[in-house]
Amino acid sequence: MLRSLYTAVPGKFSGQTSQDDFICLVEQRLGGKISPSRGPNVVCHVYIPPFDKWERREGNSFCFRLACLAWMEKPGGFLGMGTTRKLDEYWPGMLISFHPGDGKKTQDFASINLRAGPNGGDFRALDIKEPGWWTLGMSVTPDAELVVAPAG
Repeated sequence: MLRSLYTAVPGKFSGQTSQDDFICLVEQRLGGKISPSRGPNVVCHVYIPPFDKWERREGNSFCFRLACLAWMEKPGGFLGMGTTRKLDEYWPGMLISFHPGDGKKTQDFASINLRAGPNGGDFRALDIKEPGWWTLGMSVTPDAELVVAPAG
């Protein structure tokens, strides 16, 4: 059981946006990395507490991530010009972010943001209006693309 509260340094309120990462690293258990060609998938059940129990700050609190390998274009190449293709690790995932309301017109809510590309960019995928148990699922296609499925 994990709980994200006062993320970053445990027990110390920093006032800075940070998150707790739950990363599915399985290579030690399985004796090596899982190839995307095997189509791996994972599921995590997350309890979203009532919004009045959250830290009163905007931003990510929790992230469910995979450790993946994908071919990426890196600067370099012949004489430092162009790019080279390299197999590199990246960590796509589903981030849970809190959005405090104003106590009047705007209600508190959370959202699931996706970090699915090797460039690390996030986008908001789904707003969570009701706390409770949520199931987060991720699959990797044989060409190393990420497929996600949040369900409340």
